[in-house]
Amino acid sequence: MRVSVTVRGVVRGRGYHGRWSVESECQGKAKGNASSWNSLLRMHSTHGLPQSVLRCFASFLNSGHSPDQFTFAITLSACAKLHNVELGRAVHCCIIKRGLQSASFCHGALIHLYANSYSLTSARTLFDAAPSPHLHPVSWTSLISGYVQAGLPQQALHVFDKIRTTVSPASFPLLDPVALVFKFFMN
Repeated sequence: MRVSVTVRGVVRGRGYHGRWSVESECQGKAKGNASSWNSLLRMHSTHGLPQSVLRCFASFLNSGHSPDQFTFAITLSACAKLHNVELGRAVHCCIIKRGLQSASFCHGALIHLYANSYSLTSARTLFDAAPSPHLHPVSWTSLISGYVQAGLPQQALHVFDKIRTTVSPASFPLLDPVALVFKFFMN
């Protein structure tokens, strides 16, 4: 039996019932592929265990396997939940080293990390460097949310207005109701 099948079985069958440690779940998975590890990382993330995601990610890197864009996206999400921009920057360096900085999942997760951690200059730089940000509604939403959370509604409104002139309304079905709310609160 392949290890990837075993890991997926643990993830699906066992889930988060009872107490278990990340180390015991990650041990012995060294023969698994990125998909197997991603399933394990996703399980920890789904159950609100960002610290566990990071420990499992470290085990994954130590196993000698190569993470893919999904691995990095899950890990960056854990960094964002913990507001740990320093670790997120280290993961960002790993992404660059592996040539995945343009991968859509990595790019969106990086914008979310920086916006969520109030590193809005970094978030905006990545956003502006995106080859086609209109294809990634999550990136737009992350940047707007970051500005709003940082108390910068004018910048949020500026990005929101850019959406309306750049992106197809079909990509954002709630665009008009959100526009009404913005206009109401900005007046």
